[in-house]
Amino acid sequence: MTMHILSAGDGYVYYTNEVATGDAKRESGRELGDYYTEDGNPQGVWVGGGLAALGVSGVVTEEQMKALYGEGLHPDAERIIADAQAQGKTVGEATKAAKLGRSYYGYSTDGTDLSAKIAAGYTDFTKVNGREPNVADRRAIRTREGVLAFRDAKGRPPADKDELGRFITAATRPTQQAVAGFDLVFSPAKSVSVLWGLGDEDTRKTIEDAQAIAILDTVSYLEREAIATRAGTNGVAQIDVEGGLVATRFRHYDSRNGDPQLHDHLVVANKVKGVDGKWRTIDSKLFHRQGVAASEFYNQRVMDEVTTRLGLATELREVTPGKRPVVEIAGVDERLTGAFSTRSADIKKVVGQLEKDYRATHGRSPDAVARIKLAQQATLETRPAKAHARSLSGLRTEWATKAAERVGTATVTNLLKDARAAAPATSGR
Repeated sequence: MTMHILSAGDGYVYYTNEVATGDAKRESGRELGDYYTEDGNPQGVWVGGGLAALGVSGVVTEEQMKALYGEGLHPDAERIIADAQAQGKTVGEATKAAKLGRSYYGYSTDGTDLSAKIAAGYTDFTKVNGREPNVADRRAIRTREGVLAFRDAKGRPPADKDELGRFITAATRPTQQAVAGFDLVFSPAKSVSVLWGLGDEDTRKTIEDAQAIAILDTVSYLEREAIATRAGTNGVAQIDVEGGLVATRFRHYDSRNGDPQLHDHLVVANKVKGVDGKWRTIDSKLFHRQGVAASEFYNQRVMDEVTTRLGLATELREVTPGKRPVVEIAGVDERLTGAFSTRSADIKKVVGQLEKDYRATHGRSPDAVARIKLAQQATLETRPAKAHARSLSGLRTEWATKAAERVGTATVTNLLKDARAAAPATSGR
């Protein structure tokens, strides 16, 4: 499980334009619901113990996301305001009835002038070349615009790559970011996704059920251990929360490279109802402190559910030499987990080059903090664009063909059988 910040204002737009549509950018004029009805993708749903106080459930709409994450209002704000006005209340009084505590500050997430120039550079490249810029193209555009901005700001060229990199990072970071929510991404081990993507329908559904249960259990864990709010001057007093989280969940099927990667985005609203009846923001320090523990909790829960339901066992595998081994399902062919980990391979390759550049610049290897920053940079630089959301049936056919080419049809057909054979007799139900 990973955690990212959702900025207030127009930050929610990314989630309605891409996350809610399987990471595929929505074409202009196309409604959000089209992706679910036409492409066969799962709809976003409401999740969390705080929903009872709002009276919302079921499928998430774009209007509800705009109200909650964009404006800090009740998800059904349009209806509430309309009803209040129909009862004779003024616009101000009607809007107040739909508020969940204080409004978010409406900062834009477009970033700075440099962000806009880099984005314009990507757009110009696409128009001229008839294709979107690849990793090398994006890096070149980012560097070109960064050098120009550096000269304008400093009156001299950057001394080296490191100085330029620091400048670009600082110059493209929004100056103010009110937090509207938190994006928690739940992704099981690669062997689970491989088994899910290549297995039969019963296996697929069993793993999806296990994923759903693990996520709900993790939400309950967070509500017990990580959710509170603060009141008083400078938030001096910590207050318990009534109910729990208010969140939306979106299921995705593949990585940006098209590999099988079952994962869910849980977009947690930065709005909770205190036991005093008032709506406030989440105590973010407590929430962040519990992030690692919640991730470990989820990892164990999803693997326990999958192995118990399917009669499988786990084993430790060294994915990266010298790094901490990861828990995978025993018996799932490592050639398949490797073949369907192209996104990770791309990132590792760029991280290696960035670390090499770092050593050349600083005369030493990067420390833990620097390695995390380099990994984040590599993730952004290697992030490909998705052309269009695709149905699960189409993806599974594509994955089966690719897997058969790599390990043979018989190995793919017997994937679950071989995995069960690797489990001791005491494993399973």
